[in-house]
Amino acid sequence: MSDLKHAVRQLLRQPGFAFAAILTLALGLGANTAMFSFADGLLVHPLALPELSRLVTIWQAPKDQPQAREAVSAADYLAWKDESQSFASLTALQGWSADLTGGGSPERLTGARISGDFFDTLGIRALAGRVFGTAAAVAGADEVVVLSEGFWRRRFAAEPTVIGQSIRLNARTFTVVGVVPTAQAYPAGTDFWVPLVLEPGARNDRQRRDLELLGRLRPGVTLAAAETELRTLASRQADLEPHQAVSRHPRLVLLREHLLANSEVPAYLLIVFLAATFLLALACANVANLEVAQMHGRLREFVIRSALGGGLRRLVRQVMTESLLLCGLGGATGLVVAYWTIQLIRASLPPDLLPFVPGWSAVDLNLRAFAFAAGAAGLAGLLAGIAPTLMIPRRNLDAVLRQGARGSSSGGGQRLRQALAIVELALALVLIVACGLVVKTFAGLVFARHGFESDHVLNLRVSLPESRYPENYQVTQFFDDALRELGSLPGVEAASLTSTLPFYSRDETTFGRTPTVTDSRTRPPQFNFQAVAPDHFRTFRIGLLRGRAFSSADDAQTASVAVVSEQVARQLWPGESPLGRVFWQNPGAPGAHALTVVGVVTEVRHDWRGDEPGTVYVPFAQAPQRTMFVSLRTADDPVRHAAAVRSRVQELDAAQPLPQPKPMKQVVVESMAGMCITAG
Repeated sequence: MSDLKHAVRQLLRQPGFAFAAILTLALGLGANTAMFSFADGLLVHPLALPELSRLVTIWQAPKDQPQAREAVSAADYLAWKDESQSFASLTALQGWSADLTGGGSPERLTGARISGDFFDTLGIRALAGRVFGTAAAVAGADEVVVLSEGFWRRRFAAEPTVIGQSIRLNARTFTVVGVVPTAQAYPAGTDFWVPLVLEPGARNDRQRRDLELLGRLRPGVTLAAAETELRTLASRQADLEPHQAVSRHPRLVLLREHLLANSEVPAYLLIVFLAATFLLALACANVANLEVAQMHGRLREFVIRSALGGGLRRLVRQVMTESLLLCGLGGATGLVVAYWTIQLIRASLPPDLLPFVPGWSAVDLNLRAFAFAAGAAGLAGLLAGIAPTLMIPRRNLDAVLRQGARGSSSGGGQRLRQALAIVELALALVLIVACGLVVKTFAGLVFARHGFESDHVLNLRVSLPESRYPENYQVTQFFDDALRELGSLPGVEAASLTSTLPFYSRDETTFGRTPTVTDSRTRPPQFNFQAVAPDHFRTFRIGLLRGRAFSSADDAQTASVAVVSEQVARQLWPGESPLGRVFWQNPGAPGAHALTVVGVVTEVRHDWRGDEPGTVYVPFAQAPQRTMFVSLRTADDPVRHAAAVRSRVQELDAAQPLPQPKPMKQVVVESMAGMCITAG
């Protein structure tokens, strides 16, 4: 205790030194604590579910693509649920988006149909009200809904009275029975859950695969053992029903690993964590240098204390106590830095994307973060205190006193300070070079040519409900009317449609030169598939290399045509002209569809990673879809037209939910949100 009191008095005597050292340590410790909070929430605890290590996702993978993850049929789900002994429970999930109408402006919601034991399997407990069980997963009892906490707060201002009220989803009435906390919501970003009622013939149909399965392993059962059992069951079922057999086998993935699959989050966190660690090391070296400089002025003090009986161990303990106190204060201040760092990063990321990041709600200064900060501060105190202890005089005390009287510093002290300065310079150089490379990479991605011009392009995602637009001609009519209305707006140069948007979504489909697959061991190539309106290439300014673009004549009554990118042309017809060639969409499948190539365009990047397979474009009129992006090229800032665009589309259908239109440039930057933070 006397060492601590002496350390406090020593810091109070030199407030300038104390302030500089505490601020330096606060920056290093604060950055590391903030990064720990992100790693803890996003990687270690992405979902606040009990015994997360026993939860697995179950997929099917083609035998020639063992790492693929494809949906499972209801027949396989029911068979595995009845016969498997590896799982304490097995549940199913099916994505289902719906339009919320009545009681305010219409809104498009992201939801899921789930089997009755879904909440029990995952261990989810209601924040308000209750969750439903297996009794709700039957026809006639399935009109109940559980809301997510985020949607509950956003739409209903967290009113508890919403429990028991009715809401309209896709023109059906559901009774709200409960609210699920954000920290337990799966999949991330889900607004609501309703019961999954399987069709009567589902048990005998293995061709329709549209379910994601989740299971909780029994205690002591390994992932490999459970996967082996399911593969045995699947093989046995294939022998019993050869007409239903498919060339796929079950694949199990831990839920935590599945949440991070195809995610750049671990890589980003590693880069930033390394940078924060270098920053902390730099701070420790800086503080050690300050302490060494301070120790030079205290040599007489230590000589006198040594002469009065203070042993070397006692003096080292005193110096270490001062260093630990300094780092403790730096750690406490660093918690404030960490808090504001987390808030700054939150504010820098796209708010409409954050709900879809698993674990984002768990990023906070919790007890684990406090423990990490305390440990890091203690380690920093020990590291920063090593150098000053080397300055404690061990012998020849008269020489030290004479040297102090002359005001000169010892050669050992100078060499130590020079060594620390070299360490600081080296660490700073590494940080500067690393940050420069990250910023250069980020800038190269943002300003690189993507095969289209993102300037002056505005996008609006429109999803028409099947309940109001059951027929293709109705879908086509709505979007034709929308293009006509929006194309007439002042300042709009071109208006088009696209089923997927670069840097936002993609739809990969198999294509081949023949209607059948001649070699069962070789899968047909997969390309991006886009249904587009005739003015798509003009709207995005995609270069036409050969042939022609689409026109209004390419409708449902004419032969099916396609425009392909350079990559598709090279892969399907190497060294040949693709114009006039016929190829097939989904070859080998019952619905294989023939297309004739009428044009070739430049390659468009759909993802900043650069692994582009090529793109096949077809006319929207020949492949209408209910979810489309309306894209406009404007003469000036596209944001100025957002309100008018939304208003015109709303006039066509007042009950149609519409999100806020987004400029294409914003879409590109948001797709690199993680790298934005890393570069920043």
